[in-house]
Formats: sequence, C-alpha cells, structure tokens
Amino acid sequence: MLKQKNKNDEDPLFQTLDGTRLSPRNVLRQFKAVGERIGCSWINLHTMRHTYASRLFKEKIDIKVISSLLGHKDVSTTYDIYVHFIDNVVENSVQVLNQGLPDKLPEKNRKKKDNVTNLKKASTH
Repeated sequence: MLKQKNKNDEDPLFQTLDGTRLSPRNVLRQFKAVGERIGCSWINLHTMRHTYASRLFKEKIDIKVISSLLGHKDVSTTYDIYVHFIDNVVENSVQVLNQGLPDKLPEKNRKKKDNVTNLKKASTH
C-alpha cells in the first residue's frame, strides 16, 4: 500500500518520499526504474498508452470510444495514429466470411447440352 508522508486534505494525493508533489520527470524516472526491475527496460509511458489503445482495437471497441478514452479532441487523430489496427480489423472481419467454407469447392457436375448435335439429328429424320 502507498504511504503518504503528508495526509492533510490540501496535500497532493501522489507524493514523493519527502511528501512533495510529484513532477512529471519524477514519474518518468520511477516508471523507467520499475521497467528495468522487471526486465522491460524498453518500456515507457508512451508504449503503455499505445498498448492500451491497441488492445481496445483488438477487442473491437468503437473508435469513438477509444478516441475519448485517449483524450483525443478529434476522432481523426485516433484514426491517423492507429489506422493500421483499423485495417487489420477490416481484414479480419472479411475473413469471417470464409469460415466454414470447404478448402475446395465442388465442381459443377452438369453436362453441357450439345444443341448442334441435337439439331443435326432432328434434321436427318
């Protein structure tokens, strides 16, 4: 559990060990340290944000909802950044149509009618 040095109502919810307000740099430094401890030194807050959005797309959450959750002012911003995920969703959706189809479709088994032969037979009688 997180322990706060200062617990007064006017004190910040998230504090440094000294009880002061966290700076963005402090948060990034701590995040990087945790990533290194768990063997993911490559991870950063942007990676986490992108992973969050990617997982929402994979679960087929509406782009308007994703855009709102990410805090984008315009849905077009979300679309421009994550268009490759949208393309994959469309491709996967079309693949649903192929489910249940046999690998090889049966060939037509109808014999062609040879009208010319039938006409010749008719004219000789």
